[in-house]
Amino acid sequence: MLRTTTTTTTALLAALILAAGCGSDDGDGGGEPAPSLAADGTDLRACQDLSCEIYVSSPVTFPIDPKYGPDKMAVTKIGPDTVTIKATGDGIELGATMDRKSPGVLNGIEVRVVKITKGAAILRVSPP
Repeated sequence: MLRTTTTTTTALLAALILAAGCGSDDGDGGGEPAPSLAADGTDLRACQDLSCEIYVSSPVTFPIDPKYGPDKMAVTKIGPDTVTIKATGDGIELGATMDRKSPGVLNGIEVRVVKITKGAAILRVSPP
């Protein structure tokens, strides 16, 4: 009886340890992004002053303050590990592809990938 209890307890402990490691988010961008996890959710207007954190799950375009050069920014592609952005304005067309390790910088405007997975991302936009 003691051997069965020890074996059962060991198997249960091993299963709990394995389950604890599954699906955890250690801040490395793992876990699925959700609109509620972004400070500004899906409100693209929050980015007009270039100080926002938004959730995107498809290509979008939003206006930005033209004092920084471009007057529009677009998320053109969300891949499994990268996001492609474009900033345009009068005579200006800038683009960048970034991942979680490397922000995109367009005319001093910094765009960081906070989280990305399954065709959705949380992006943080900061002014120069």
